[in-house]
Amino acid sequence: MTNKINGTWKVSDIYCRGIMDLGTVNYEFVGQSIGFDNYTFNFSKGGTYKLSGSYTAAITTIIDGQQNESQEEIPFASASGFYAIERNTLFLETDDEIQEIDIVEISSDQLVLNASGSSFLTRGMGDLANVEVMDITLEKQ
Repeated sequence: MTNKINGTWKVSDIYCRGIMDLGTVNYEFVGQSIGFDNYTFNFSKGGTYKLSGSYTAAITTIIDGQQNESQEEIPFASASGFYAIERNTLFLETDDEIQEIDIVEISSDQLVLNASGSSFLTRGMGDLANVEVMDITLEKQ
């Protein structure tokens, strides 16, 4: 599977949902990407990776049954380090952490990841939110 992942992958879709816990207020949220600023993952044969880019998402929050719609710019992210694949799990080393990301689907031109367990890819929402789903779809370049 490692050979299939080598190369540059451009993020084409991000979908997430979960529950935000702000102490006295809890609410559901759903996010859907609507635009990208050169958001790519590059995996090399030597077992290293680099990711960079940002995106804009349409966010729906549901508080006490009422929906609120907004657009959020998700800030630029950049990371590099070593990666490994074991069964259907992609491991990314970021700083001093190892991120575990489920590989949902992989083909010669498409990669789908569930990054709900990755604090880096969910942008640290783990302290405030239970990110139940974060599917990232990438297209091979």
